[in-house]
Amino acid sequence: MVVPSFIADLRSFVGSRRLQLVGVTAVVLRPGPHGRQQVLLVQGRDEQHWGPVTGILEPDEQPAHTAKRECQEETGVLVYPSVLVSVYTSAVKSFPNGDVAQFLEIVFRCDWISGLPQPIDAEVESAAWFGIDELPTMSFDAHSRIAAAMRGTTTADFVPAP
Repeated sequence: MVVPSFIADLRSFVGSRRLQLVGVTAVVLRPGPHGRQQVLLVQGRDEQHWGPVTGILEPDEQPAHTAKRECQEETGVLVYPSVLVSVYTSAVKSFPNGDVAQFLEIVFRCDWISGLPQPIDAEVESAAWFGIDELPTMSFDAHSRIAAAMRGTTTADFVPAP
């Protein structure tokens, strides 16, 4: 996992204690053969799992820009973030280096504009289009993000206040 410089700066003050960060997911869809939807997935180099493109919101960056930037940086695919589909707080995550974080997760459905997926940066082992009915093994969380994007609604899912 590549640690952004602004997080490394924070870590110099707080050590490995839990940080509250903003994560952005781009569920990129495009029409596939026979009119069947395809989704862009990446396989992480560290954890070797498949899932949608994700990244961390950088200072002064808008979430939709993060979705677009991460797709270009990780796969070379140009996208348009069209719908905010989900906002929720993740479980607390511990990283191999001992750092702990919890993410406010913002998930966008993105429309494919151009580009053939390929691993561009050091975080990605593989990048490819998958038919919605031919998804590889993924985490429950990755499936949930894709399902939220596939609902086709224009209202974001969120956990209601008690």
